[in-house]
Amino acid sequence: MRSSALMDNAIYHFGDFTAAADNPGGIDSGNLAGASVYDFTVGPGGKVVDGTTLYDLNDLNVFVATGDHIEIDTIPGEFTNLLETTATGSGDWIETWGSTTPKLVFDELTSSQFPSEVFNIANYLPPDDWFPVITRCSRPA
Repeated sequence: MRSSALMDNAIYHFGDFTAAADNPGGIDSGNLAGASVYDFTVGPGGKVVDGTTLYDLNDLNVFVATGDHIEIDTIPGEFTNLLETTATGSGDWIETWGSTTPKLVFDELTSSQFPSEVFNIANYLPPDDWFPVITRCSRPA
């Protein structure tokens, strides 16, 4: 049996932050200075969600220079799992497809509030031209 699934694997390594004319203070708003990002997508394998053929699975891992780790795993039409690990603990949330409210699975972090700024990290990544619907890899808006 042959698999019709395709794979897309992207690796980004961010260097030191450099101040710019529109950001003279050198504020790293995305917290990506020194980060490594691994973006792995499988599909499209014929998975149709809301009338659109999408990827089958996306696994986004961000290793921040501080040692923190962010992982976002999405299975379109089903759920997105959001995991944050820091030096002081970790938190895990799951969000059903189409929802905008993640449900807490477990949380050992200092705040039990969902850290939405952490999981908006995909907004700072370069566009990926390989899949035309790769922007749907982050959790539904």
